[in-house]
Amino acid sequence: MAARILIADGTATNRIALSSVLKAVRHETLAADHGDAVLKNALSHQPALILLDRDLPGGGLAALARLKADPGTRAIPVIMTLPENTSAARLEALRAGADDVVPRPVAPLPLMARIRSLLRFRETAEALHARAITVRELGFAEAAPAFAPPGRAALVSASQTKAEGWKQGLLAHTGHAVAAMDREQALAAAEGNAVPDVFVICTGSGAPAYTLRLLADLRSMAAARHAAIIIVHDPADTETAAMALDLGASDLLESGFDPEELGLRIDVQLRRKREADSLRAAVEERLRLAVEDPLTGLFNRRYAMAHLQRIVEQDLAGEDICVLLVDIDRFKAVNDRFGHPAGDAVLTEVAHRLRDNLRGMDMVARIGGEEFLIVLRDTDPEAALAAAQRLCAVISDRPVACPGRAMCVPVTVSIGMAMAAQQDTAEGAIERADNALYDSKAGGRNMVSVSPPQYAA
Repeated sequence: MAARILIADGTATNRIALSSVLKAVRHETLAADHGDAVLKNALSHQPALILLDRDLPGGGLAALARLKADPGTRAIPVIMTLPENTSAARLEALRAGADDVVPRPVAPLPLMARIRSLLRFRETAEALHARAITVRELGFAEAAPAFAPPGRAALVSASQTKAEGWKQGLLAHTGHAVAAMDREQALAAAEGNAVPDVFVICTGSGAPAYTLRLLADLRSMAAARHAAIIIVHDPADTETAAMALDLGASDLLESGFDPEELGLRIDVQLRRKREADSLRAAVEERLRLAVEDPLTGLFNRRYAMAHLQRIVEQDLAGEDICVLLVDIDRFKAVNDRFGHPAGDAVLTEVAHRLRDNLRGMDMVARIGGEEFLIVLRDTDPEAALAAAQRLCAVISDRPVACPGRAMCVPVTVSIGMAMAAQQDTAEGAIERADNALYDSKAGGRNMVSVSPPQYAA
């Protein structure tokens, strides 16, 4: 993922060295040698990531504060380079809003792994931003952010004593729920109903393979796939740290950490996870709305036509496919006599009865005002006709209650049936079913008619 990266460092040799490392993997670089130039460059060029030296002339921390205060740049991830790798220096940078910190001289291998990890996060942030713009342009107000309850953090270590020690130290620096676990408890929690939002993993010094295996196992589990994972590692083992990030770790923390630093990193990961969860939920909701009829909850015409065409194009050997067109009889009279709320109630109840009297493998969709399409898979003509006649009966057997009125509306449906032929199209099968539906209407309604020559009643 080639990206534009801003290098903000007052020393020319540092800028050149970092630029060489980044350009070797196809990144584009920009440079700033003073704090006053950082915000200006970030606003005008919108880099995907910023490498910011704490000792930048004009103040690296001051430049970071300006970046995080400006709406145009606050979402850009920032890695702060530090002259010393001390707990105090890391805490100062993280409190100021840095997304990550690395000591100087910068080691290329862990730096590039951290950059790859943050660029993946940046892509998610940009997708969220695009969603917000789209919602506003469509004229919809963005949903108010929901109250964020405390998160759940799991501290995982091969040593229960070590995990409990982490927990006691962390509780003074976080309002989130914290649990100490071993490997098996972590895997069990990842399959439960309350999956931790953040896993902090250290299976013991000298055992990087176990750490990486647990990381891979958690990432492979559906319920825990989107949890944040912080890996505690030996500062000297940069190779394992880089590998962990590339395998899906969200963040790294050096062993011997300050509990406050862990609390700050958990806060950052929880915020990112909630943003990503929000994006996924929005995408799923848009997909649902794109294929669902809002009144009845059935599939809509767009989905139904694509589904039917995909089935008939598969040309499955030996599988009979039946198409039913269902139309509510004299529906306009229902609206005219009882009002549109009664009409909506009839549509909804008919939809539910159709759906409830079909198999899970069958598809039912609302494709017009009072018209429904049903696709029956692996159903021979005799069984299909019996199913259609059963649907007629379940609709006509019981009238539909009118909302807010002490009365019921008698309802019947007419059905046209056609068996899909070899090398058929969705339109062709529906046209034959539609002709049969016309026969049902002309024949007196509340009946099933079958399109020849595939099958004759």
